Amino acid sequence: LCRTSSMHLTPDSSRVQTAGCEKLWIQSWDDENSFAIGRVGGIPTLIDAMRRHRDIARLQQAAAGALQNLALNDYNRDVIAEAGGIAAIVDSMRRHWDSSAVQQCGCTALANIAADSVENRVTVTETGGLHTILAAVERFPEDEAVLRSAYQALRVLGYNPTQALAEAQARAGNQVGAGGSAG
Repeated sequence: LCRTSSMHLTPDSSRVQTAGCEKLWIQSWDDENSFAIGRVGGIPTLIDAMRRHRDIARLQQAAAGALQNLALNDYNRDVIAEAGGIAAIVDSMRRHWDSSAVQQCGCTALANIAADSVENRVTVTETGGLHTILAAVERFPEDEAVLRSAYQALRVLGYNPTQALAEAQARAGNQVGAGGSAG
């Protein structure tokens, strides 16, 4: 957890910020560490790194990865939303549309942040998160990790892709049937 102090001391160093995000991602896998990271200001530090170093895909992936783990805790989920983490993740996914790793971590982070929070689900949608998740699916239709993460996020946001596909197929069938009887 001392990594956040070096990140605070050198916020413009992309090398330090990337290494810090990677360390926090690893540390965030442990529940106790995740709780502590949220309490010592690690979340705003991650989001600040995402904003300052927008063009570094590796940093964006690590920061979104850390946020996805941190969001499993109710307190951290609220801090992420209040600190602008949703918008930072959506921006990251838009900027790094060609990185499946950023897309996968971003989708999972958005799903975890939106879980059990109507307010966060609304914020994800209002910041363009829904469209960004769908864009990830379109960009990586063969990447199972991206698809699983996107599906999870869509389900949390109240969208059932399986049901939507069935409804679309039913509508298409009805249109064909209607067109055939008119001819």
